[in-house]
Amino acid sequence: MISRPFLIFIAFSLAEFGLILERDFIFKLLKLPEMRIPYMMSFSIFLFCALSIFSVRKRMSLLKTAITGIVVGQIVGTVSLTLANLFIPNGVQRNLASLKREGFFELLITDATIAFVLGGWLLGGSAFLLYGFLEKKFTTNSS
Repeated sequence: MISRPFLIFIAFSLAEFGLILERDFIFKLLKLPEMRIPYMMSFSIFLFCALSIFSVRKRMSLLKTAITGIVVGQIVGTVSLTLANLFIPNGVQRNLASLKREGFFELLITDATIAFVLGGWLLGGSAFLLYGFLEKKFTTNSS
């Protein structure tokens, strides 16, 4: 039997490895250098928190686990990208001006689209799927 924290560590390590492999793509898509590291750091932190919270729920099928991971990965990617926008020069003022000009929903759709292209959904889905697989294989049915 392997402890749940260790399973979280393994699944999170997979997601981090994917993020490192994707680094060049992220750097090409996010043109402003001030956004790159905040995006990657906040994505990592939020995904780790999501995996930790996910580990205390009741066991579910691998399909539901993968779908949950995809949705969580997309949400984490969108929130991380929105936060990374605040790190660019005059980021708060730019975001407030965009919010007034375009509206909240349009900004959310724009960030969600870019986050989709960046592949947070894929990293989240694969990390959650790996966690679900390892949990089924190496833990007892007590939870």
